[in-house]
Amino acid sequence: MQPESTGAWRDASAEEDREWVRQCQQGEEAGFEKLLRKYQQAVFNLVYHNLGPRIDAEDVAQKIFAKVYFAIHKFVNNRPFSPGSIASRSTSATTSCGACAAAGCTHSPT
Repeated sequence: MQPESTGAWRDASAEEDREWVRQCQQGEEAGFEKLLRKYQQAVFNLVYHNLGPRIDAEDVAQKIFAKVYFAIHKFVNNRPFSPGSIASRSTSATTSCGACAAAGCTHSPT
């Protein structure tokens, strides 16, 4: 039995993420729980690598997911949902609307 190609796995994973985002946008919390379980360790690792102290990294990672949760309805569901984009966009000092950036929203902040 041959292993699935990385590209096929990535496509299946992205499709799964889109389904979970769609569930979130329809008010189904199970979708967000699945996204959280899938990405929480990766987001924590990115934040910890850049921030340092574990307690600070845990706090920031939690805030990132809270921002994503409250902005998920604005997420453009044809864009990638990845830990790197979630963490970097949510913590970016140049983005005045980090929650929206993390969720893929492209509105202009007022």
